[in-house]
Amino acid sequence: MRKYLVLLLIIFSEISLTKAQTVADFVFLNVCFGDSVTLSSTSTSTNTILQINWDIDSNGAFTDATGATVKWLFPVYKTYVVGIQVISNADTDVVYKQVSMYPVPKAAFDIDFPRQCLSNFFTYTNKSTIASGTMTYFWDLGNGIKTNTATDTTATYGALGDYNVKLVATSDKGCKDSITKVVTIVPKTEADFTINDTDQCLVGNSFLFSGNSILCDAQIFSSWDLNGDGTFGDSNNVDPLTHIFTTPGTYKIGYMVITTSDTDSVYKFVNVYPSPAVSFGITSDSGQCLSGNLFTFSNSTVLGGTGTLSYFWSFGDGGTSTATLPLPYTYATTGSHIVKLVATSDKGCKDSAVVTARIYDQPSVDFSMTDTMFCYTDIISFTNQSTIPSPWTLSYAWDFGDGSTSTSTNPSYGYVTAGTYNVKLIATSDSNCTDSVIKKIYLFDSTQARMTVIGDTQCLNGNTFTFTEKSVSCTTIVSTFWDLNNDGKFDDASTPTVNYSFPAAGTYNVGLKVITPVDSDSIYYTVVVLPSPVAAYVVNDSTQDFTGNNFLFNNASTPLASLTSLWDFGDGFTATSTHASHSYAAVGNYPVKLIVTHTNGCQDSVIHLMQVYSPIEAGFISNAVCSGDSMVFIDTSKSGSPIVKIEWDFNADLVFDTSGSTIKYKFPGPGGYLVGMKVTSTTTYATVYKMVTVYSNPAADFTYSETCQNSLTKFNDASTAVDPIVKYYWDFDNNGTVDDSSGKTPSKIFSTAGVNLVKLTVVTNKNCKSFVIKGVKVNFQPNADFTAVNVCDGDSVSILNNTTIVSDTILNFLWNYGDGSDGIILYDHKHLYQTAGSYTIRLIALTTKGCRDTATKIVTVYNKPALTLSFSGPTTFYDGYDVTITANGTFDSTIWSHGPLTPAVTVNQTGVYKVRAVDSNGCQVSDSAVVKVIKVDKFVAVDVITPNGDNINDYWIIRDLGYYSPVELTIFNRYGDVIYNSKDYKNDWDGTRDGKEIPEGAYYYVVKTKQNTVFRGTINILR
Repeated sequence: MRKYLVLLLIIFSEISLTKAQTVADFVFLNVCFGDSVTLSSTSTSTNTILQINWDIDSNGAFTDATGATVKWLFPVYKTYVVGIQVISNADTDVVYKQVSMYPVPKAAFDIDFPRQCLSNFFTYTNKSTIASGTMTYFWDLGNGIKTNTATDTTATYGALGDYNVKLVATSDKGCKDSITKVVTIVPKTEADFTINDTDQCLVGNSFLFSGNSILCDAQIFSSWDLNGDGTFGDSNNVDPLTHIFTTPGTYKIGYMVITTSDTDSVYKFVNVYPSPAVSFGITSDSGQCLSGNLFTFSNSTVLGGTGTLSYFWSFGDGGTSTATLPLPYTYATTGSHIVKLVATSDKGCKDSAVVTARIYDQPSVDFSMTDTMFCYTDIISFTNQSTIPSPWTLSYAWDFGDGSTSTSTNPSYGYVTAGTYNVKLIATSDSNCTDSVIKKIYLFDSTQARMTVIGDTQCLNGNTFTFTEKSVSCTTIVSTFWDLNNDGKFDDASTPTVNYSFPAAGTYNVGLKVITPVDSDSIYYTVVVLPSPVAAYVVNDSTQDFTGNNFLFNNASTPLASLTSLWDFGDGFTATSTHASHSYAAVGNYPVKLIVTHTNGCQDSVIHLMQVYSPIEAGFISNAVCSGDSMVFIDTSKSGSPIVKIEWDFNADLVFDTSGSTIKYKFPGPGGYLVGMKVTSTTTYATVYKMVTVYSNPAADFTYSETCQNSLTKFNDASTAVDPIVKYYWDFDNNGTVDDSSGKTPSKIFSTAGVNLVKLTVVTNKNCKSFVIKGVKVNFQPNADFTAVNVCDGDSVSILNNTTIVSDTILNFLWNYGDGSDGIILYDHKHLYQTAGSYTIRLIALTTKGCRDTATKIVTVYNKPALTLSFSGPTTFYDGYDVTITANGTFDSTIWSHGPLTPAVTVNQTGVYKVRAVDSNGCQVSDSAVVKVIKVDKFVAVDVITPNGDNINDYWIIRDLGYYSPVELTIFNRYGDVIYNSKDYKNDWDGTRDGKEIPEGAYYYVVKTKQNTVFRGTINILR
């Protein structure tokens, strides 16, 4: 009975742990960046919600705001991760979501020329930007036109003054930005010019002056005043102009433009700043050895004018200085270093110069000998180990310490007497850089016992000392004896080299004695043998069950107080405590090693094997299934002994009536089921019960809006389910391919009218599925079409309606002619445009089902060709003359009423001459000219003039003078004197002689015409 009671407790415990209580959630509406976002909690709870907190900046702290609804202004345009924390009286839940805003356009545009004359034409180029999406535009050009939605646009203005031009950019999400700029219409030409740089240094100055005038008429002349004296003419009709100044100063530059109707000038100032002239040098030796190098510098830089200078020194090795005169400088590396000085004026003008500092390589001096102790009669060989980088070479000076010297590279030398000598080697390079070294040598005249020891301090464990005889003697050593046990007797060994291990820790004096035919000597050397620790430990139990295993290690090493410990538990884990405990995460055998280290550095170690074994552990896993599917159960049990049987209880009746390690089982419907498992091994058995769930299937369904072919059909999910539906798969043509998985309310444009089969598959959060297939009705779309033929200005455009539809009835045809007029006309018709130009005609065909289609076409109303007539002379002239009439304009061909096809005809008869001009578009225009030819039958001149200044009969007139011209006229008095003569008379003689009135009376004239005829007669003057 106790077994059944425990099973029931486990079941109810599992059910209570999976129960959901508080669910955090919130919603928000996307807004344009810069507007506040409203965050609204939609959290639910079976308990009492006590508090709602917000983490706006996603830092994990819910301290930014509190409450169910929060308005928040985000400072930067980006996607934010916002969290909500819901606290109830029983639990807490948290959820994070991405919160994004719509990007706001940045309105911007350029103006080609913001100041223009009355004959203006402004071009506005749109430069607006947006992070994502599209934009539409609205222009208020300041000239009364407020319907402009073009991307780029142009404008003209009819009056002087300033005009505000405003651009409004609107995103596809409705976010807006605007910018306003001012353009100006000026009354007359305004001279202006640009300068590439108004402030330049004297050295390298090059000023580029470019005309930038506002010209209201054609420019005919321009001139520059380059010295500011008010007189233009330094350079004429050169634009742009490059000019170089030779001295510093401020210069006034003038520019004058002359147009066909106006003159204007403008002055601007430029500055030419003095430039520095850098001069410096190395006052010390410019080439020095590395050792002890120290460079000093001089600075004689000047500025060719007023102002101050700053300096920047770079020494070529990374070192710098800003002093006028830097401190003496030392280089750390050899080579050629480029020293550069840059002088900068307070106006930014610069100059620089460089010099080279050379650092020569330093010799590295050393030498060696076979030993430092010799018999005084030995010849000692010195090996020179000095070096210097290539290409330098070295010379040497040896001082042997007894007054003798040598310049050899590798000398050999024999001393005369015993003693201690300092041997010195000096190396000098060919750049005169030196280095030296001194070493001592010892010369003896008697035998000197000497030994070497490998490792004079060792731990007791494994100690082995190697002693080697290295004595100095002027005669042959015949015997070698060792005292290894420090008893004063040299009888423990007699070979030149001895290996010896000491049995115990301590300090030992090892003696060496050498004997020659003439003398002997002995020496003692002290070695130390350190005590070694002894590693040892005990464990509470070296074999333990995996469940609750805990190995306790007690350190039994000696001497424990002087030791540090390192435990290696064999599973990758270690410890450094004196004593240790450890639990293993897996069954197995583990070698546990203890390493102890004495304070003197000596170590010891010990290893013992630990065993972790496992009892039987029943367990299984199963897959989540939906109603109607089989659930698969897989054994996951563990056992330290072989498993012999696995049994199952699917009815929760404690009867295990099915066996096998992997089982499939179909439950009768959705819901929770208690499943039991019994595992039997060769030594024991174990049981386990778990609750499994069979999830409900959803019921798929949807509705839709009936729309037209090629229009947007909107779908709405109408499915029902016990568990939340998380996925929607829409197949709009029922071909087995998912076309949309965006959610519950997708949209689809159907190109085929009629009934289309649509399949919806829904999936719950438990991965349970259902589908439905429905026929979706799509109404036929009309195919709007028409033809329109281009015409000439003044002619009507013929419009033929070619619209068709497969099924259904067309209700209306809506026309827009692109000239501000529209109409509802069912049939073919004509439309008359008032002005020439290109017009977009739009036709909207509308069916009884509300389906529509739009067709647009461009029709052109051509301008009639321009035609004017010009004449080579008057159209009224005397017989014998003619006139050429020329047809001028934009036509391609002409025909005259009297037959010619050329643009120009020459006529000499009275009549009306008509011409018709035709252009490439077939448009034509006509004009005519009236020509009158005057015939002269006889010569007629007035015979009386009354020149009294009343403008009546004041001049002598020849009728039809133009027919006779040029006429030579001579007038005589009765004495035959010439009163007046003209070679080309113009009907302008007023009865004077040389500007003075002549007396009344009769005078005589002689007229000679261009026809070489002569006429004579009398002129009477009455006053």
